Amino acid sequence: SPHLPSGMAAPAGARITQTADFYDFGVAVRVSAPPGGQVASLSHLGKGFTSSLISNSSGSARPPRASGTLSPAQAAAATGAARAFWLALGRNDAQAAARTVLPAQRTCFRSMMGGPRFTVTSLAIISAQPDGNARATVRFSVKARAILGGQSVPVLPQGPGRVQWLSTTEVGGHWYVDLGHSGGLAFGPACK
Repeated sequence: SPHLPSGMAAPAGARITQTADFYDFGVAVRVSAPPGGQVASLSHLGKGFTSSLISNSSGSARPPRASGTLSPAQAAAATGAARAFWLALGRNDAQAAARTVLPAQRTCFRSMMGGPRFTVTSLAIISAQPDGNARATVRFSVKARAILGGQSVPVLPQGPGRVQWLSTTEVGGHWYVDLGHSGGLAFGPACK
């Protein structure tokens, strides 16, 4: 039976299913270890993990340039989706947070939200800019941390010159956070 690492808890009623497929027995393979600079033990990561939990290098560091138009009602709805996303994370309400993301990304998002506990100590929406038709980039400032393996780490990069933003999209008259096109979210590329 699988066990979660110390300090991590599955949501009440959660069920873990593990499937393993074994194939290609007896086939010759060539395997080489990665360079030493790309290897770390889990205990090392847990003790020394000071970079951002959710930021990564694969997401775009800069928001897209403004293009198109955005009505005041659309801007309000786009910023409302971003605000609801962060507030739900701050309440550690994975279901409410999942309802703020695109329906096609919800299963992926839920699968990644079972471990860390979040705290959001401040959130300020700065602007919503058009990003084509029925899309907007919401810029904000948030101070959020996640507890993972007993360590508290920033959720997004902090400091001067760091732009925090989410992509939002209108679908069927509702606005949702689009994780696959948002910058700095580690689960974004996985949830495209």
